[in-house]
Amino acid sequence: MKFITLIFLVAAGSLAPAAHASKDGIYVGIGITTTSYRGNSSDSFVRVVEDERVTGWRGEVGYIWDLGKTGGFQMGVAGTFNDFGKVSNTEQDGPNTTDVSLDASALSVYFVIEQEMATWVDFVFKVGPSLINYEATSCCTAIGGRDIVDQRETRIGGTGIIGFTFFPTQHIGIELAAQVTSWLTGDLRNIETEDDFYDYIDSRVAARTLSASFQYRF
Repeated sequence: MKFITLIFLVAAGSLAPAAHASKDGIYVGIGITTTSYRGNSSDSFVRVVEDERVTGWRGEVGYIWDLGKTGGFQMGVAGTFNDFGKVSNTEQDGPNTTDVSLDASALSVYFVIEQEMATWVDFVFKVGPSLINYEATSCCTAIGGRDIVDQRETRIGGTGIIGFTFFPTQHIGIELAAQVTSWLTGDLRNIETEDDFYDYIDSRVAARTLSASFQYRF
């Protein structure tokens, strides 16, 4: 977390403006992330780990079209892989000890909007569907027994990103962004009653991420 904060401060305060940055065309990016998970309070997995943060990484490939509009408005598309990282924590409740871990990754496709604030910095907004793979494990030790739960699932969700991209040189961009990837852990095949449907809607988990990514714009 301190590393991400340092990158934000350095980039925001010391990047020199780059004239005529190459903002349209193909770009590739790689970055570091820090993520925390949030979910419904009844979700035993997320409830135990939601105060923890974990470091991960992201890779991105995209294409930006310069529309030639006044004010530097651009649109594009991008594909991203996020490995959020594995977070774990322990909960103690009397004689019961619960060890919980949550690991997730996402493959996403985005619609991208970039608004030029100056020649050296753009405001960025991205939104699109995501395919999330996650594994949640819980191992409970209590007097007289031991219970192990392991969930490995793939779900469809969505991702939204807002941030800024700085251009210290013509072809180099540094994107600092906040991201939320959200999905439902329930299974549509298990819905038989109205209560099952509301339980499904209530099974949302969100990965809340801060990221710093280096881009090369061709």
